[in-house]
Amino acid sequence: MRLNEDRLFAKVVGANYEACSIPDARVALPLTPVLSTPTSCRVAAFVRVLQSVILRVDPHLVLLPLGAGGHSDHLASCEAGLMVLLSGSIQERTSILLYEDLPYAAMQPG
Repeated sequence: MRLNEDRLFAKVVGANYEACSIPDARVALPLTPVLSTPTSCRVAAFVRVLQSVILRVDPHLVLLPLGAGGHSDHLASCEAGLMVLLSGSIQERTSILLYEDLPYAAMQPG
């Protein structure tokens, strides 16, 4: 279902969609709370996949969740995106846009 939503969003905004090969945290780490800090190994996996996709696709824009809601996959995606951007391993014309990840961000107090 989530993949269908992602593909539909990409179609509506006129973007290409690339699904990553990393399983959701609740599948990969069923005993770990979803709203938790990702491990450095998980972030490293996101970095490898993100670098690979960016090098293969050569996008102008990469959309990633901000991680404001504390979802471990969103935090890992955000951290990986910033690491890739700051590493200089992507083209200068590739921008990374962080979006507010609802509904998780809306569940946070304040």
